[in-house]
Amino acid sequence: METLTTCYCLILSYLQTNKKELLKTISKKIKNIIEESNERYKSKRFVGLK
Repeated sequence: METLTTCYCLILSYLQTNKKELLKTISKKIKNIIEESNERYKSKRFVGLK
């Protein structure tokens, strides 16, 4: 249990120092996911229309 807490503290401190980078990465990933789902939605819609 103690090692888990230590690990958690390390992760928290890491996140504090790299918060900006982390946010950039997360927003990029979210953007990619949204774009991918939009592409899939469009292709499904067009397949349905044909």
